[in-house]
Amino acid sequence: MLNLVIIFVAVFLMGYIPGRVIIEKLSFLKLSGEEKLACSFGVSFFLYYLVGFAGYVIGFNKAYLHVLVPVIFIVIFILVLLKKNDFIPGEELRLLGIFLALFLVLVCFQALLPIYNGGGWMGDWYEHYDRMQFYLKSYDSGHRFLNVYLLPARPPMFNVVTYFFQSILGEGFWVFQVVCSYMNLVVILPVYLLLKRVLKIKSKYILIVAAGFFLLNPTFVRNLTYTWTRHLTNYYVLLGLYFYLRGRKGMDYRYIYAAFTFLAFGQLTHYSAAIYLLVILADFVFISVFRLRKNIKPLVIVGLILTV
Repeated sequence: MLNLVIIFVAVFLMGYIPGRVIIEKLSFLKLSGEEKLACSFGVSFFLYYLVGFAGYVIGFNKAYLHVLVPVIFIVIFILVLLKKNDFIPGEELRLLGIFLALFLVLVCFQALLPIYNGGGWMGDWYEHYDRMQFYLKSYDSGHRFLNVYLLPARPPMFNVVTYFFQSILGEGFWVFQVVCSYMNLVVILPVYLLLKRVLKIKSKYILIVAAGFFLLNPTFVRNLTYTWTRHLTNYYVLLGLYFYLRGRKGMDYRYIYAAFTFLAFGQLTHYSAAIYLLVILADFVFISVFRLRKNIKPLVIVGLILTV
């Protein structure tokens, strides 16, 4: 039980704090506390992806080096908190508390699912656990997952991030479940932002209401508990859509560039994100070429973002 509590707290802090520190430095975006919270997790995951994948490529992946990354950011976070009492505004703190409570509920629910079997459940849960171990244990590059798929059959980000977490916290499958639950749950944050912006819902309890409806949806719950990439991809796509809608209204390129950055992260998580990326990109090309008198510079910058 104590191990579970430690893993729960560690996963929560590792996912939130590094990204929150980085987002705070991007002051030119003028984000609200709720927007900063929603972005923090995605930025943390991408940071871990960069560190983990770079280490794998150069053959220098060490757990003690990995642990330095969140520790350094946690120290910075504490120092900033001591210096600025209003570093985390009340709206963000309230939303963070609700998210933490939902994470606790989800982990308790996962305790009922020691293995995924029966019905139409396939072997993806084991494939992604095996992919995490590919990076953790440096399998041969020709390793076939489920005796079928080679490494390029799936984008690497989700598996590298879970590997980064588990190189620090342990390789057990139950740890994998906790980490994946956390990465899947963040999808509710851009949903919350979209509800406020698109439907103009102002209630501060809308996240609780939305989460209640989602927990009654079997498909949504399945994707929350299943250890695969769907909801993390949805998180990046919805966050990208949110910022695109925010930037498109007044052609504020700060948010449009942020939108395509998150959409690119989604593409690194699951190939299906390409559909949404292409549709939004087509809209942006149309606006740039036909409505803004062939303003090509923003298109070039978006192209560079997607290429990088």
